[in-house]
Amino acid sequence: MEPEESGNVWEQEMCDEDVAVGPGLRVSRIYSCLGIWYALGTVILLPLVEARHLAMLPLMPSVVGGWSTFASFRDRNLFTFLCAHEVMNDICSDVVAQAYTLQQATETSTSEQRLAIDVRRVARSTSSAMLADDFPFLAWSRFLHDAFLHYLARLPAGVSTVLARPFIQAFTKMVVTQLVYEPVSSGGYLVIQALLKGRSWRGAVSELRRKLYGAWRNGLVYWSLAHVSIFMIPYWWLQPLADNVATMFFNAYLSILSNAEADEEDDE
Repeated sequence: MEPEESGNVWEQEMCDEDVAVGPGLRVSRIYSCLGIWYALGTVILLPLVEARHLAMLPLMPSVVGGWSTFASFRDRNLFTFLCAHEVMNDICSDVVAQAYTLQQATETSTSEQRLAIDVRRVARSTSSAMLADDFPFLAWSRFLHDAFLHYLARLPAGVSTVLARPFIQAFTKMVVTQLVYEPVSSGGYLVIQALLKGRSWRGAVSELRRKLYGAWRNGLVYWSLAHVSIFMIPYWWLQPLADNVATMFFNAYLSILSNAEADEEDDE
């Protein structure tokens, strides 16, 4: 069945067995399909699987050769492919957020729930994530990498030796990121979402004040563990790739938070 555009909602049937049960997509099917497509998209868009890996499998030489050609093209255009993965990541995050919100709001089982995806909300969330986190983290990870290289050579030998240890370095970067980057990134996401929803600047700042501390606090444990793992990766340009995957889950949370019913306040 062809997708039908209805205002800002995209309603589509997934397969024949879903027909005549109601509008929208089955929530259970959304989760399973997103998982499959996200895994495939990650393998295709990110430099995780190389031709030498496929060569160990019983595949035709033409398949391995074709993948090698594609992988070479991808590596030459890595930034473009990284951006494509970030867009896919952010879209999946918001769809998951919408499905989870529906689950929490209804008492029917997951297999019976159906979601009409709000594509305008998906676009808002994707734009907010790209501007507030995806591009900024590329610059942030490069900044931390260069800063450590610059200052390690200028510190006393004893201090430099300790900070040069991979775990200590990753832990230090995580602390700085939690104190500086995360509040700015989460705050930027909330403000951009509010503005894209049509709120005034005053209303966006009001929403920021209500929700920023909770977002930072709730992400403290998650991002502390995730960022230590990310910053343990020795090559800075691989860190945004790992951050992409970790960000999917937190962006879903931020989407739920930013789209939750606001407290009753004047937005003048």
